[in-house]
Amino acid sequence: MTVSANESLGRLGVRVSENRFRFRPAVLLLLAIATGCREAPTTVSGSVTLDGKRLAMREGMRGTVVFQPAQGGPVLNGIIGAEGTYRMAAGSSNSVQPGNYVVTVSAVEFIPPTETNPQPSSKRITPAKFASAAESGLRVTVAPGANDINLALVSDTDSDGMPEESAETTGEETDDQKAQHSAPVEGTTQ
Repeated sequence: MTVSANESLGRLGVRVSENRFRFRPAVLLLLAIATGCREAPTTVSGSVTLDGKRLAMREGMRGTVVFQPAQGGPVLNGIIGAEGTYRMAAGSSNSVQPGNYVVTVSAVEFIPPTETNPQPSSKRITPAKFASAAESGLRVTVAPGANDINLALVSDTDSDGMPEESAETTGEETDDQKAQHSAPVEGTTQ
């Protein structure tokens, strides 16, 4: 005598429906509500310009954008790409927390060692003030959902109205650069 699985379960007091794909309307309604209630992740991307031109990274150049939360929380980091665009991330996640942020931007061109200068160095592309949270003057508000935040940087000018020369740096940080990295984040927003 052959006994089906349904008959065996039935003898144990378990009710098995013959139509395994029959859904009740309440279950469908709960599924619709659960999937519809998820909020879209908060993301930040945009472009960086310097003196009105896209800050495009070529080979041998590196640019970063950092969003430091004004009220504490994870720091957001982004790399400036070949087209002058960036996308922020917190660790391995592209989803970020809404809120107010202080922004820093830094781009350098690496200078390989030569016979006359065996030490590799770099030349700053962006003005130094934009690498400092205390001096950049860049403040943004990230809203829930997708954020397209374009950062327009303007070079400093000297007394002649000409852009100041970018400073060359070696691989070692100066005391001023070390202090900039540890500068507290201001709580003011625009």
